[in-house]
Amino acid sequence: RRSDLVGAWQSYRMRLRRKRAKVRAFRKHFSLRSVVDRTDRIRPGDVLLFSTMRDEHVRLPYFLRYYRDLGISHFLIVDNDSTDGGADYLEQQDDVSLWSTKASYKR
Repeated sequence: RRSDLVGAWQSYRMRLRRKRAKVRAFRKHFSLRSVVDRTDRIRPGDVLLFSTMRDEHVRLPYFLRYYRDLGISHFLIVDNDSTDGGADYLEQQDDVSLWSTKASYKR
């Protein structure tokens, strides 16, 4: 019976953690600004990649080519206030939807 009580307590803690994460995500979504939204081009069966970035312009051509070669159809990327021109580069890519934020990813 003790194990049932411990299991119930762990389940309760996990549910509470999930609720907190959902509330935090809801609050944080207001800090996203759409830069270019091409999500209307996403079709059933497309393979999507979700990513965040900050000052990664040097790596972006390789990153996109690598994942395109693996079969990624569309990239959904959140730029975290880049200053190196990476967001401008992503805006020019036909298979990228881009959002921007100045908010921190820290808790």
